[in-house]
Amino acid sequence: MSVNRVINTSFWNDTWVETLTSNEKFLYIYLITNSKNNMLGVYEISIKRICFESGLSEGDVKKALESFGRLSKAFYINESYMILTNFTKHQKYNSNMKKAAIKVFNKLPSEIKTIYKSNASEGFERITQWFGIDEIEIEEEIESEIYRAFNHLSISIEENQKLIELGYSQEQVDSIYDSIQNYKKKNNYTSLYLTARKWLKKETPADEEDKSMYSVYWFKEQIKRDKKRGGGIVDKLKAECFERNGVRL
Repeated sequence: MSVNRVINTSFWNDTWVETLTSNEKFLYIYLITNSKNNMLGVYEISIKRICFESGLSEGDVKKALESFGRLSKAFYINESYMILTNFTKHQKYNSNMKKAAIKVFNKLPSEIKTIYKSNASEGFERITQWFGIDEIEIEEEIESEIYRAFNHLSISIEENQKLIELGYSQEQVDSIYDSIQNYKKKNNYTSLYLTARKWLKKETPADEEDKSMYSVYWFKEQIKRDKKRGGGIVDKLKAECFERNGVRL
């Protein structure tokens, strides 16, 4: 389903926009209008997807994003989360759209919430004014129960479960936590969840790579085949996958 994103004509008169190259202008508009964006302007997206959809090279994309970050126009965190600092400022919201933006905020990893609040203060202030601060789940005392913590990094039980649901075993995930804790440059990281997810993807094959019968991969393939035939047993396959592997598809 397509959605509307507002870009005011004054965009082209902005003194910052006037300094951008053609590629940078195109990329910034893409960041606003791509299908992964939401009512908050904070979303997960990969460099690979940005390059594929925009047609820009990886080098041009990374160079432009670094420039956007230096000027606090957009932040790309751990090559995973995009934060458009002024997005809500330029959008027109009805009550349902406001609720959608707040729902997006509440589901963000705690570290991303902190970065958003620090670097997109105007946007954060705007969403807190819509319904009142008490109606947004951002009170400091309501924190997720921590699964693992060391130095300045921590990960909640909920975030740990998200990694498990990607197809990794708890043993694999715990091993990555250990590796990050022992890494000399861990102080450069701001999010244990995002860092662990990135390291797992690079260093540890997920269970879905196990192609034996009844593995997560096997169930995914069975679901694909069944959908082509009409999808008569998709729900049954999903339920059995969860029962056998503890992973929801």
